[in-house]
Amino acid sequence: MFLPEAHRSKHKTPHTLDGMLAKGPAPAVFMNAVQLPGYTMTTTAKSRRTALRDVLIDAAERQIQTGGLTSLRARDLAREAGCALGAIYNAVGDLGELTLAVNARTFHRLGAYVKDQTPHDTPPVDRLVAMAKAYRLFATENHNAWRALFDIERAPGT
Repeated sequence: MFLPEAHRSKHKTPHTLDGMLAKGPAPAVFMNAVQLPGYTMTTTAKSRRTALRDVLIDAAERQIQTGGLTSLRARDLAREAGCALGAIYNAVGDLGELTLAVNARTFHRLGAYVKDQTPHDTPPVDRLVAMAKAYRLFATENHNAWRALFDIERAPGT
């Protein structure tokens, strides 16, 4: 609440953000509600946001694997994660960022799969053939996740 200058002297508590900051650290409740310059988010809030982000990435990964990238819907994610629709955007930014996180997981799984399927004691040409076969098999067995690597829309200029 902002009070005119004439009324400020009657009150012992500050009524502006500047006044609150001048009096020292803000109460924990205030810090959880608003992220202030110079203050860091509490560990509990960070861990909740990180946990929600992980749950959302898991749910998005399942949706993409089941129905492809076009099946990814914020409302379905919120329902599966047990959170409000707005919490998604608080935890991951937007569905594009969420898709990039899922794609990063897919790339890691693809790389690990190809590495595991590639013999290391064979001539280079045989290793390349084995890598190509492993890549193709991964893409076939994980078609929707693999397809999402290429179907993501990017903003112009990125």
